[in-house]
Amino acid sequence: MSFRFRRRGASHIEFALVAPVLILVTFAIVEYGWMFYQRAFVLDAARRGCRAGAVVHPLDDFAGAVETVTLAQLELGGVDCDVLDCNVDTNTDGDSPKEILLCNVQVEYRAITGLLPTPDNVTAGYIYHFERQQ
Repeated sequence: MSFRFRRRGASHIEFALVAPVLILVTFAIVEYGWMFYQRAFVLDAARRGCRAGAVVHPLDDFAGAVETVTLAQLELGGVDCDVLDCNVDTNTDGDSPKEILLCNVQVEYRAITGLLPTPDNVTAGYIYHFERQQ
């Protein structure tokens, strides 16, 4: 009997051992790629919303401006805040002329595969100085 006939099923066994690892790595690439894309998108929406609130006079409704612009940006990107939990928090700190606007955005993250550990929420925070002080 030659050596070639004794190794007949070896490639099938090797594939059976490597396939689960290959599938897990593929799922990890897809899942974490989607998570980082969502995080970048939430960061951009938070930045745009906080910037919109910073150019509003501090005596006006800057919190409303932040929330309106942030939620509009999230909606443009396909994030449905009616289905997902979206929170936009704004605070101010300091006194004029150095008053700052603190913006925090938190969006619920739903995993694609559910096979890998992922965070429950994607968050972003920005700090802007008000353009016009009191």
